Amino acid sequence: SMRRNSTMDHSFFERIFALALPRHDAKQSVRMLRFLMAAATYVMTIGLTSLAAYLGFIDWDAVGFMTMAILIVNVVFYVLIRSDLNLKFKDPSLTQQQIFACCLVCMIPVHYAQTEARGMFLMLYIVPISFGMFKLNLRQMIEIAIFGTALYAIDTAWGLYTGSSRLNQRAEILHLVIL
Repeated sequence: SMRRNSTMDHSFFERIFALALPRHDAKQSVRMLRFLMAAATYVMTIGLTSLAAYLGFIDWDAVGFMTMAILIVNVVFYVLIRSDLNLKFKDPSLTQQQIFACCLVCMIPVHYAQTEARGMFLMLYIVPISFGMFKLNLRQMIEIAIFGTALYAIDTAWGLYTGSSRLNQRAEILHLVIL
């Protein structure tokens, strides 16, 4: 009986997974598989951010806002790949665009987090960048680094300008230099 349930579960997940992958083009199937791997990392990000909210480092509203942003980003990229609209782009895998979108999403918990958690949330940048290390060229990786650093610098400058009590000026300067 235990073996039968295991087989049924495996078969169920195989069918669900097969529905998500395009069958007409092997390259599109690989792109969708990579997209689904990225989507899985977003789910982990929601889990980690929820833990941070539970521990009091970030408000639950920020988790909800980030979750909505994740859903929107993933629906957009899923539709682009599933409908073959991605094939009209210079890079049909949309790697750089997905990383830019992920950097924006990753800034949500950074923006709303308490000072000690802001540095921890910056670690979320490592995940999207690792997706691009083998696909993107040096120029594209530098563009992503500049984009991510600029997002953090703008957020930090705005927080310091408005006198946000969430920011420790010395820690933020250190975070920016390390980033």
